[in-house]
Amino acid sequence: MSRLLGKKDDTVRVTLDSFELRLIVRALMELRNGITEKGKDPQDVEDLILRIADTAEKVSRKDRG
Repeated sequence: MSRLLGKKDDTVRVTLDSFELRLIVRALMELRNGITEKGKDPQDVEDLILRIADTAEKVSRKDRG
């Protein structure tokens, strides 16, 4: 994914509510499915989905205390 943004160490932080998070994950899943249907490797998109889900889970646990 880093090749889309430039340098590998570029970091972007965004604040999302739960609806926006679900919307982004769903869009990424649809993108992944489209890439797979074309016979291409969706690994970069899958990695991004997992990173977002993992981060959301960590934030959720932190908020619960």
